Amino acid sequence: AFELDDGLPEAYVARAFWRFNFRYDWEGAERDFGRAISINPSSADAYQWRGLMRLLCRRNAEAIADARQSVTLDPLSFQTRSQLSQNLIWAGEPEMARPIVDEIVREDPTNPIAHWSLGTLTRSSDPEAALAHFEDAVSYMDVPLAHASRSLVLRSLGRTAEADQVIEELEARARGPEYVSPYALALT
Repeated sequence: AFELDDGLPEAYVARAFWRFNFRYDWEGAERDFGRAISINPSSADAYQWRGLMRLLCRRNAEAIADARQSVTLDPLSFQTRSQLSQNLIWAGEPEMARPIVDEIVREDPTNPIAHWSLGTLTRSSDPEAALAHFEDAVSYMDVPLAHASRSLVLRSLGRTAEADQVIEELEARARGPEYVSPYALALT
């Protein structure tokens, strides 16, 4: 893409995403996100993914600012609003995330990321509600992280046999052709 046109912001976003996700090249990703934004300051994707990268680098204030900008640019997107809520949760601002997640669930009751977020938000205060949200998330999108979160809550409720069953299922999936994140396995 760069050989054909080095002015495509989407190409810089894609390369930046690849750099931080698969190469852990934070500086290169930062440059590419910055270049994408300089070409197209209205790129919600560039702000959203740069915000995630900054969150992973523990640059929480910048991560939240980028996520907010992505929502400003694309306020109807479930993806940008979900990322903002995730950035707020992981940056230690769960009370700011809750209204965003509640709004997403009102608009789309089958949104798996919103249910996973609600499970994360209620895990300590109301584990039964958290379990219900994680089960909803799993029913709408069968991803290992939602199963791992479900296992964690089952264990906190004293339902260790069920939690162990979830772990066994995740380990079996990991032995097969499916990719199961080591983080999901560690979380269980």
